[in-house]
Amino acid sequence: MNGKFKNVLKYIIFSALGIGVMIWLYQDSKEEMDKNHIDLFTEFANMDKSWFVLGFFLTTYSNFSRAFRWQIMIESAGYNPKKGNTVLSIMIMYFMNLWIPRSGEVARCSILYKYEKVPVSKMVGTVVVERAFDFLCFFIMVGIMLISQFDFMASYFKTPEFQKTWAEKKELFPILITIGLIGIIGFLAVIILRKRIIKTKIGGKVAGFLQELWEGVKSTKYIKRKWAFLFHTVVIWALYYLVFYISLLAYGPTSTLGHSIAFAVFIMGSLGMIAPSSGGIGAYHAMIILSLVMFGLSQPHALVFAFVSHFMLTMSVIIAGVISMIYLPYYNRSSKLKQ
Repeated sequence: MNGKFKNVLKYIIFSALGIGVMIWLYQDSKEEMDKNHIDLFTEFANMDKSWFVLGFFLTTYSNFSRAFRWQIMIESAGYNPKKGNTVLSIMIMYFMNLWIPRSGEVARCSILYKYEKVPVSKMVGTVVVERAFDFLCFFIMVGIMLISQFDFMASYFKTPEFQKTWAEKKELFPILITIGLIGIIGFLAVIILRKRIIKTKIGGKVAGFLQELWEGVKSTKYIKRKWAFLFHTVVIWALYYLVFYISLLAYGPTSTLGHSIAFAVFIMGSLGMIAPSSGGIGAYHAMIILSLVMFGLSQPHALVFAFVSHFMLTMSVIIAGVISMIYLPYYNRSSKLKQ
């Protein structure tokens, strides 16, 4: 079985699992939704769509900012592609990633090689730096979220609702204790046997990724316009959060949630998007529902928001991606004629 087929098969399996999780989440909430006369399509119809329209433009602007940041890295490597091609390649990247995770990275490098003759090897290096920096930013935000929500989490575990749910699931105690012990033993084993583990195929991949992450962070010192690079990094993540926040404003039951809760739910949803399923399907929904329910929203309303917000984000990516794929050849023909 060759590598490409294995990767495609893996993504199909994870996507199927994601769809299965979505179906299970819907079925799990259906009884309560019927009891409270909550219908997914009716709730969507009653949402304020103007927030989603604004979200589409902000999402597109964040993609522009990501393209400009990538342009800075490419220029630092000694090449100067047209900004139009860089922007269009980023739009297409997100579109491709919807269907096969990480395929967009290949697509954007291929586009600049085809139209700008920038060597793929040089662009792969910039992609590594970009990924490393984004992971670092995300880890920092996770840390901020954990610190800011520590008091809430501590008090949540003491609430009667949680205690009741915990008591109802007491048959899971032995399983949870076993999982915890296995985790501790596994962690200690990794520390003690790390040199041997690194020599294994999986261990080598993990070690390689961590090394790649560190090398990527170190290589930022070679970026020529560092402040512009940092500025666009802040803009990208700020807009990601802002798009999520205004999605909450579009739906009545979530519109009153403050920034502190919105930020925590945003981080949880982002963790779901990292899952290997296409577009974070299933994992995103589960993480959003779990976090919103923890903050007091009913499960049916949490499900409606998770489904609709993911659908609208997906549609934004599809619309921008399709337009970019159609416009890309025309843009480059026009550029040649002007020359």
